[in-house]
Amino acid sequence: MLDVSAELKGIPSPQSADYLIEIRQLMHETGTATGARRVEPRLRELVSVYPLEFDVNYNHVLALELCRTRDDMLSLWLQLHERFPQELKPLRYIVRWFYREKRVDEACDFIEAVLPSVPKAADDLLEKGELYCELRKPERAQTYFTQFIERFPEDMRGRISYARRLKDWGNSFVALSVLDGIDHATVGSHASGQFIKELRDGMAVLAKRYDDDSLKSRDTSGLALALVIEKYASKREEPTATNRLGKVSLITGSLAAGGAERQIARVGIRLMDAFRMKSPLAGIVLTEPCHVVLKSLKSAEGCDFFLPAVRRNDVETREIDDFPTVRIQDLVLGDDEISTLLPMLPKSALYGVQRMVNYFREEKIEVAFIWQDGAVLFAALAALIAGVPRIVVSVRGLPPSLRVHLFHPAYQDMYRALAVTPGVRFSSNSEAAVKAYTDWLKVDNLRFSIVHNGVLVPLLPAADGDVDLWQNFQLSNPDATTTIGSVFRFDTDKRPSLWIDFAHAYLQRHPQTKIVLVGGGRMLKEAKEKAARLGIIDRVLFTGLSDNVGFWLKKMDAFVLLSRFEGLPNALIEAQLCGVPVVTTPAGGAADTAVEGITGCVLSAVEEVDLEECCDKVNEVLAFAQADAEAPTRIRLIAEERFSTEAMVLRTVRLLAGHYEGGSLT
Repeated sequence: MLDVSAELKGIPSPQSADYLIEIRQLMHETGTATGARRVEPRLRELVSVYPLEFDVNYNHVLALELCRTRDDMLSLWLQLHERFPQELKPLRYIVRWFYREKRVDEACDFIEAVLPSVPKAADDLLEKGELYCELRKPERAQTYFTQFIERFPEDMRGRISYARRLKDWGNSFVALSVLDGIDHATVGSHASGQFIKELRDGMAVLAKRYDDDSLKSRDTSGLALALVIEKYASKREEPTATNRLGKVSLITGSLAAGGAERQIARVGIRLMDAFRMKSPLAGIVLTEPCHVVLKSLKSAEGCDFFLPAVRRNDVETREIDDFPTVRIQDLVLGDDEISTLLPMLPKSALYGVQRMVNYFREEKIEVAFIWQDGAVLFAALAALIAGVPRIVVSVRGLPPSLRVHLFHPAYQDMYRALAVTPGVRFSSNSEAAVKAYTDWLKVDNLRFSIVHNGVLVPLLPAADGDVDLWQNFQLSNPDATTTIGSVFRFDTDKRPSLWIDFAHAYLQRHPQTKIVLVGGGRMLKEAKEKAARLGIIDRVLFTGLSDNVGFWLKKMDAFVLLSRFEGLPNALIEAQLCGVPVVTTPAGGAADTAVEGITGCVLSAVEEVDLEECCDKVNEVLAFAQADAEAPTRIRLIAEERFSTEAMVLRTVRLLAGHYEGGSLT
């Protein structure tokens, strides 16, 4: 999240030129994406009038960043840097965008090019440390912060900046020692003095609960989050089950083309239908429309994939990025220690508290249904503070401790505190996920309910573009007699590079095969390049993102998923609903989707996938599907019986209304 108030420090004071005063006023309206979009046209006009003024140009590009509607922000920041190479402000945004695009090596090269070796100027040295923080390289950042402190001992900025970052890294114990001897009342800026005071006060509260060894060895932001949750837990009672369900808020990060996002869209649509038709679900009457609440629909390409379907069914969507930010002192917390601890929270949790508490209160939300770890971090505490009676936490795959790229050190303390909080229930779509979270958290009697995914038979619209793409692919491979394929997001968890290795191995054994891969994502380009290097690009059709998944599944003779991490994969179920046998790794709940030897086969390992075994398993499912003309029908009927969307919705509604017992729904 961008700290607009911090950015405003660089704008000259009101005694400066009138246009700079106007810029200051305009930028004060950019606390939300909507506000940024409102003022951006005027900033653009000012750029045309003052094209050589850095402050005008900088704040215009910053407003575009805050609008969250541009996918070319990296190039805009680079252009600004090229025009004003001596200015440091654009550098941080350039490095952030390199990081977001997974171009870390390029970011390092960029940093060393603009700030070579050990910069002599104090500002440059401090900025270099900050830039490596943006790249999540704390060791390198620490080198430059400590060098700054040694070379410029009288300049308190180095110690304060280093302490800020140590706090962000969950190491507030060391941050305190870095600030030792600095008087917060006499330090240069008000913001710095406030930071020092908040850190000292927050650590004093934590020290009442945790000893020094815990504060040294554990993530202090996670400890603060857990302690605040515990304070609210002590004030709550377990709500009783009900047959009337009020306003439900379904909360997640985005509506990208993923399995969890598909499920949340389906639940939202079905709840809205039941409310509109005044039709009870599982004997429960819905008295209010639901909301689908998303962090952002514009943070990355494809974040709004399921938005058209949700809006077609009149489900109201809200973006947290558009919620106004509320100051901690204005949240009416009623507890001085909680107010003191909030600045110690992980940034994501504080982001949610300051934006979502008033939303929950004003909308009188009765159930917060929070999906996936990242959303739990920014929404769960906000729901507790607002007094939402029932909170359902839906985890969809293996815990973040097993997925390093998704891990946050505060997760374990947060989940352990939530697990014993009245009114909080955990939900998952597979036994495998429940076991993995239980083993990780080590909490007795962890309250989990299992609701399997509900999957619809994919529609088969014959879109002209899809038909043409398929026909051209067939014409270019006239000798191919078999089609193997998959549907997945091209990202780390799905291992697209491994899939291309499998395709290469299978084509070596069975050259008369076509490959169809449906999906988009940041690793799609890399997968295409690898297919070209291996000489199989003519045999592989990359369709990109598609609304017509059913059309492509019906073209496949076998479906293969080689994920490293999964919840309960919708794609495997959808393939079977189309009568296509499947082969999968046993990642997460993937094995739960197939009936071994009847609807598919499960590989023996997740981490070390044996490509020869994978080829053999594909041949096995092709053989039993081709040997029996009724096999596709049998596969489809089994999948329909096990993964009905209606059954999923009914179980979900009962869960949201509090009808559960032990580890299973009643």
